[in-house]
Amino acid sequence: MKPTYPITGAILFLALTIPARFVFAQEVEQGRKAFTGTVGLTHKGVSHIPSFTLGKPAVIFDMSVGKRKLAFEPRLQFSTRGKPWAFLFRLRYRMLQTERFRLGVVLSPVLSFITSSVTEDDVQRDAIEARRFIGGQILSDYSLAKNLNAGMHYLYSRGIEESTFRNMHFISFTTRLSNIEAFDGWAVTLNSQVYYLRIDEKEGAYFSPSAVLAKRGFPFSLSAMINRAFRTDVPGDTFLWSASVIYSY
Repeated sequence: MKPTYPITGAILFLALTIPARFVFAQEVEQGRKAFTGTVGLTHKGVSHIPSFTLGKPAVIFDMSVGKRKLAFEPRLQFSTRGKPWAFLFRLRYRMLQTERFRLGVVLSPVLSFITSSVTEDDVQRDAIEARRFIGGQILSDYSLAKNLNAGMHYLYSRGIEESTFRNMHFISFTTRLSNIEAFDGWAVTLNSQVYYLRIDEKEGAYFSPSAVLAKRGFPFSLSAMINRAFRTDVPGDTFLWSASVIYSY
């Protein structure tokens, strides 16, 4: 029998683990702290992996516990109605960190949730089914100039249940232009990502730019992202966008 998780259990888990950590660009500043976090509210839950996209308003809780080389970084994602969307339990090890270059590896078990109907004693009810994945990542980031970084990211993930995909490869190339002065102390960070995705026998190439508007010392920020397929035969929307409000602490 496939595992199911009641909503009340998910909410209890949320209460014990809130919250949160968010942007990769904040790691240098936040790395001095043993605990950091963010809470994000987005109008549409979007993932770079099409089968993980929620497509509805969502709340995202991120957390980082640890300092220096090793950190535990869970991410908990819920619809705004309280149903779990996906849980990521990332264990990050920073192998190398110099003034200009960073290299890290991540072990990342994932639970992705879907709602299905089950019948017990002739009574039909909704149940939340968890799909399990285990994966690992290699991340690199290089400072090309002041406020300009480039990086490469490789992710492999394997689905445990036979009802989902078995092998996934994700390779991305990123650039980040940070701290562009906007107005009254607010600054913009611009990110761009080109990535290749292969899920079993299907593959696609995508472009995903994003922007973050933040003010130093102010806990709230705004972000927006677009995900556009160049070409793909992976099931899912070829164009998605989302906007979010983020609270950091």
